[in-house]
Amino acid sequence: MREARDDVEQLNAHDAAFHRTVVAAPGNESLVTLLEGVSGRTLRARIWRGLVDGQATGRTLAEPEAIFRALSRREAALSQAAALLHVSNTEQWLRNHLDATPVASGTPTTTDGDRSGQV
Repeated sequence: MREARDDVEQLNAHDAAFHRTVVAAPGNESLVTLLEGVSGRTLRARIWRGLVDGQATGRTLAEPEAIFRALSRREAALSQAAALLHVSNTEQWLRNHLDATPVASGTPTTTDGDRSGQV
């Protein structure tokens, strides 16, 4: 992944491969299918994040590395915590940027995500 740090699309391809590997390891095909459905829908957002967030590359490298280290050491609680932090950071970034981004009609969102135009 580190070799792809300067190429947003390539970095996202490596990141997606990491996620697939981690999710496929236990052999749960339902979970793999779920991930594939979510990953396909979020690819555009991940590329967008890589283009507009100067810290995205660092987090895209550091957070999976933390998960990998914990998994390699067979530290279940730390693996779970690192994965939770990764998901939480990504979700928070997306919420913050969706709340601040006007919708196509030009109606800005409010801080709670309401797109009705009433502030």
